This record gives sequence, structure tokens and C-alpha cells, in this order.
Amino acid sequence: MATGTHITYHKDNQRGTWYFRLKYADGKTGQRAEKKRSGFASKRDAVKAGQEVIADVVGGVLPSRGQRTFADGYERFRLHMQDRLDNGSLKPATLDGYEQHYRLYLEPYWAARQMDDISGDDVRALFRELRTNVGHGCQGIAWYIGRKVYELAVVASEVRVSPFSKCGKRSDVIGAPKRRIERDQWWTPDEVAEFLTVLADNPHHFGDLWRVQLGAGLRRGEALGARDSVIDWDARTMVIDRQWTHNSQGKAYWSTPKTAAGNRTVPLNALALDALRSARTTRNEARMAQRHIWDDELGVLFARPLRENRHNAPGVGAQVAGTLPHPNHVTTNFREYLARHGLRPIKLHGLRHTFAAGAVNSGTPLEVVSKILGHASIEITADLYYHATPEVMLAAVDQLDAYWTGENR
Repeated sequence: MATGTHITYHKDNQRGTWYFRLKYADGKTGQRAEKKRSGFASKRDAVKAGQEVIADVVGGVLPSRGQRTFADGYERFRLHMQDRLDNGSLKPATLDGYEQHYRLYLEPYWAARQMDDISGDDVRALFRELRTNVGHGCQGIAWYIGRKVYELAVVASEVRVSPFSKCGKRSDVIGAPKRRIERDQWWTPDEVAEFLTVLADNPHHFGDLWRVQLGAGLRRGEALGARDSVIDWDARTMVIDRQWTHNSQGKAYWSTPKTAAGNRTVPLNALALDALRSARTTRNEARMAQRHIWDDELGVLFARPLRENRHNAPGVGAQVAGTLPHPNHVTTNFREYLARHGLRPIKLHGLRHTFAAGAVNSGTPLEVVSKILGHASIEITADLYYHATPEVMLAAVDQLDAYWTGENR
């Protein structure tokens, strides 16, 4: 069936007859086309004639209102998202994520149900069930998919009303998100110093990458995207314009940053700059040693040499010289490294949290931190990282004392 095909039925009140309007993609030209037929004595007659026309022009039959299952509605949603993927407004990983969440959280409950039979009470019941074993983020994606499925069906006149408009506010059904990054998800200055000391005494082949994440507040994929062409060594900046990520099937690929604000230029402190220089030296030495087989047109700093034998530690070498490691290898090695050396465990993304929390708590203005991190708004940064720690509160009242006594006026 052609993408975007749908039919609507209407009554001509002046004449007392029914008509239908069919919109579809022409199989020969690919352009949008429309057919309209009128003069039917009843809606049943219009529906029968409409289905016959659909069979002629697109080779299939569209279920009439009341006959569409939620699985049918999801197929329309999927085609809509595929259009967005084709025009560049949606990322492959996002579409993969929608598919995964539909299969896990919506298909088992609603796939075979008629869309007209699902009520607001059913929506609330579903999310009560999901709350018992699914995180808020996954619930939010499932909510978006379900709401969008019905939104598209209402526009196509295939259902009369969306149950998502009858079940109350989203926040009342699935709760408000817990966005704040808690203290156990990032390291204190003493823990940062301990990590760097351990790393200096016990080098790791991903050590420079971890130091870049810590020093510049980069996401894993952004750090892996470091290349010769995006680093200005004199200005101490790095352009973030792409990231090395993977889809739900585990296939690694290049993508644009997570959000539009993610396209940015970040400043490089001494830690990040030293790590990038070290990575460049390591890469250059490996490239020189394997120059006859090195395959790296982009000049990525964290490209790896060819694995020489099967007894090397996981992630040391690449199957193809000059290629990047799989993002998950970086995460697995980080977790194992912390456990092996007795460091307090945090997630790899916790290095970014550590940078952000440290910047905020050291007095860096929120708007500056927000731009460095590539957040879409300063409110996101404030919600995530602005912790009123005892140290920050003491510093605040000390500054007030100094102001009142004239020391800093």
C-alpha cells in the first residue's frame, strides 16, 4: 500500500448524499494524488465504492472506521516516521527506539484491539501496569507513540477521538520525570583526582578517551567523534558536529549530535587537551606502523590498530586498522576498569555528569555550562545539575557576609 494513503467519508447536507475523498501516492509518478466520488445514497454505499477504488489505485483495501486495529494504526505511524527519516528530520536510532518500545510496551497489550474500543480508562490501566516495572523514560516514549498513533488516525478520520485526550494530563497518568542527577552518579573532586592517579599508574587503551569525556563534558559518541579537522590546537576548541553511536541492533554508525544544540564548539581545558594530544600521538604511531592497511579517511583520533592475535585484551585492536571501537566496548571496559582498581562505580556517562556538576558547583554560570554541554535550554541544565550542596550554601553566605562588611563591594 502506498505511504500516506487514506480515505475520508462525508455527508453533503444540502443534497442529503454521501461522498468520499481518497488521497494516495501515485504509483507511476510518486506524486500525491486525490480521487473524489459523490452522490451516494448512504454512507454504506460510499464505503463500498471507496474500498473498490482503493483496490484499483493502490492494490489494497483500507479498513473502515471501527475496523482498524492498533497494529494498523502503528503501521501508519511507522510510515510517517519513515518519511521523517527520509527527509532528514529523524535519526535512524530514534526510529529503532520507537520500534523497540512499541514491541515491548504496546504491542502485547493493544496490537489486536480495535482502535475505537480503546478508552481513556484503558490508557490509564496500561500505564498503571507499566509503572510496576518500566522506568519513566520508557513510559514517556510509549505514551508518545500511542498518542501519535491516535493523532494520525483522527486526522485521517479513521477514529472519532483519541483516548489519550480523555484520560487526563500526561503527568497525571505517568507522573513527572525525575530529572535531577543525584550525588551518586558523579565523582567528587577527590574521586576525580584518585581516578586520574590510578589511570596514570595503570594506563588503559581507552584512558585518553575517558579523560576527554571528563575534561570536556562530552557524551561517549561525541568524544569518539574527535578528528584532526575539528580540533583547533591554538584556540583550544573542538567542534562537535557528529557522533559515533549504534542502533538497537548493535550496528555502529556515524550520526549527527543528539539535538540541534548539540552542534557546538566546546572549549578544551588542560586535561582534555592533554588527552587529545596523547590520543593523536598514539594514533599516529599505530598508523605509521600499519600504514599499508590503515583505513581512516576522517582522521579520527581514537582509531585503533589491527588486532595482531586473538589473545589481546578485548577492545585493544580493531578488525580493520584505523576504525573506531564499538561504543559499547568503551562502556564495558570503563566498568571493568573501575571494579579492577577499586574505584567507586559510576556509569561512563557519569564522567559528563562529573564535569557538569563540578562546573556548576565551582561557580561557572549556568548559561555557560549549558552551552558547553549542548543542552537545548538552560532549564535542562538547572534541573539536572544545580544541587544546593552544603559547600555551595556556605560559600553563598560567606559572600553575603563579605558584601555586608564591604569587603567585596
